[in-house]
Amino acid sequence: MTATLEVDSIRIEFGGVVAVNDVSFELRQGELVALIGPNGAGKTAMLNAISGIYRPRSGEVRLNGASLRGVATHKIAVAGVGRAFQHAELFAGMTVLENLMVGRHRQLGGNLLSMVAFHGPYLRREIEQRAVVEEVIDFFELERYRKRPVENLPFGVQKLVGVARAVCMDPQVLLLDEPSSGLTRQEKEDFARFMLRIHHDRGLPMLWVEHDMQMVMDLANRLIVLDHGVKIADGTPEAVAADPAVRAAYLGISPDTAGVSD
Repeated sequence: MTATLEVDSIRIEFGGVVAVNDVSFELRQGELVALIGPNGAGKTAMLNAISGIYRPRSGEVRLNGASLRGVATHKIAVAGVGRAFQHAELFAGMTVLENLMVGRHRQLGGNLLSMVAFHGPYLRREIEQRAVVEEVIDFFELERYRKRPVENLPFGVQKLVGVARAVCMDPQVLLLDEPSSGLTRQEKEDFARFMLRIHHDRGLPMLWVEHDMQMVMDLANRLIVLDHGVKIADGTPEAVAADPAVRAAYLGISPDTAGVSD
């Protein structure tokens, strides 16, 4: 199967400190891949490199075969890399509907005069894009929140709105940075349900940074494990869970003895 996203020998440095070192992997169509590892392993740095926030010292990221090296962050988003952030990063003072419409701004187009006058081709595009947003609102079951300011919503709903806004961009791949952090167990279960819906109903490939290992084992097709910026495993949840190097990274025991029991 052809890879949608290719990460090839990425190296990220900050003032001489190596955050990610020679990491390569692929994300294929329809895959839900969890990027895991201890704190400081380089997981968010990797997402930032893919989405253009960080510029790798070396290596390359390719989306559907096209290099993203040197491409501006907003152009990477337009190319098809959707991103939901750990802290939602929503626009305060705007409703759920308005935040999701931001995800359709590229399709709206138009000049300032047509936007202000709200007529002609811009009006038609506004109606078309609002219909797309309403479908996403329905998909994520956000109907009762659609006209509410996002800052007044429960934290779990804000996280969901952040993902919904990314989906509104019609991405080729979706990057999720710890979407379950700060959620209750019930909120995590609700969130997991929508992740599975995105996976099964939309077939959208997802790269998902996560610390909740129960969610990871239940949902992910494949796990990629980073430790101190180095990839130490890439495989099925079952295979990765049994890997001595992974157990050593999480449990703090020597890889030589990680597979040995009394």
